[in-house]
Amino acid sequence: MSLESLTQLEQKIVTLIDAFKTLKQESDNLREELEDKTNNINSLQSERDSLQNELSALKGTLDERQKKLDVAAERIQEILRKFESIGQ
Repeated sequence: MSLESLTQLEQKIVTLIDAFKTLKQESDNLREELEDKTNNINSLQSERDSLQNELSALKGTLDERQKKLDVAAERIQEILRKFESIGQ
């Protein structure tokens, strides 16, 4: 093998090593980005679950209050009927 051939081979090897380093850095960057996005997704899912629990609790409270309002409205209707019967 001639010196020129060895020099060309060395240049090709250096080029391949540089390309490998670049690809490895890109791969590391993509892995880091993926990890960040996964963490963000997990955080959003946790927040969504928390909000769903809060919404369920609020619906339960709303249902309870609506029942109390219905009972109060019924009592008021009874009182109004009694007043109407007295006035007749």
